[in-house]
Amino acid sequence: VAFSANPLNSDRDEMVVDSSWGLGESVVDGSVHADRYVYCKINEKIVERTVGSKEQEKRLIGGGGIDIRSVDEKRQKLSSLTDEQLKQLAQLVCLVEKTYGIPIDVEWAYAP
Repeated sequence: VAFSANPLNSDRDEMVVDSSWGLGESVVDGSVHADRYVYCKINEKIVERTVGSKEQEKRLIGGGGIDIRSVDEKRQKLSSLTDEQLKQLAQLVCLVEKTYGIPIDVEWAYAP
């Protein structure tokens, strides 16, 4: 989930992104401790990066439904987004915000 304005302090020059492995449902429903990024839209820099534990991930099953898998300990400690992915996401979220003319929340996904 990406917030085009920082919901923690109402700063419109910052955006906040919460992300995890697998489906975004885990981030939205709070079933994982997601990674959190605070990104300055003016300087195009990461202001804060907090890597969450992301103990599980939800994946679609080919015939329908969702599979919940444990995430191995090494992968839990990795950032779910690269700096380049975060920068690309910020550009897209800023475009959506500009199009609608107001701060906006965006649910997004990167597919392999």
